[in-house]
Amino acid sequence: MLEQFLLEYGGFSANRGRCHVIVDRDADAALVGDPLDNPGTSVTNAIEQVGFDLARATSFDAMRGRLYEYVPWDAVRRREWTALIEFKGDAWSMPVWHELESADAFVEAALAEVRAIQPYALTSMGELTVLNTVTRLRIEVPVGRALDELIEGLGTIQHISQHRFYYVDVAGNSQEDALARARSELSPHIDASAIQPTTPGAPLDQPGTLPL
Repeated sequence: MLEQFLLEYGGFSANRGRCHVIVDRDADAALVGDPLDNPGTSVTNAIEQVGFDLARATSFDAMRGRLYEYVPWDAVRRREWTALIEFKGDAWSMPVWHELESADAFVEAALAEVRAIQPYALTSMGELTVLNTVTRLRIEVPVGRALDELIEGLGTIQHISQHRFYYVDVAGNSQEDALARARSELSPHIDASAIQPTTPGAPLDQPGTLPL
């Protein structure tokens, strides 16, 4: 059975990327498509991060299963293309693309779904669930504790106030998911009540709040 969703991922631009994903868990295969209006780094240029974020968000292991990439338009090839991605190194590193000359049952079914989306753009995929979105959390650190490295491991630190209040962008499939992950990873160093999602429009440094 095919599952479809959008996946946010990190990259090299100011905006996070967003790709279209089709997964068949029975076939242990996934296809990631690069929408024409992707606001971030292309799937090709960020494929290591895409593989990592896909595994974290869905438990699909791109190192063990088959991962394909679909590009609707390539400026060099002057056409669309689909490739099987092989990671030669550990931890989603050293990717190699093998352009497909023939398609198996999964690829045929996935491409049929892809080509039914016209234009192949995020604006045409509004009904799909978005995974791995970022939630900005406010973390209050006990006085005298040095937890910078531990907090940095959660995501991207956006602001540190008086070395006691940290504002961190944490990826998760929902706000609740990001909050639970932060509380789990920072326990027992920081009490769960000291880790809260921010509130839009609130002034900086107020308890539990930060303008988004």
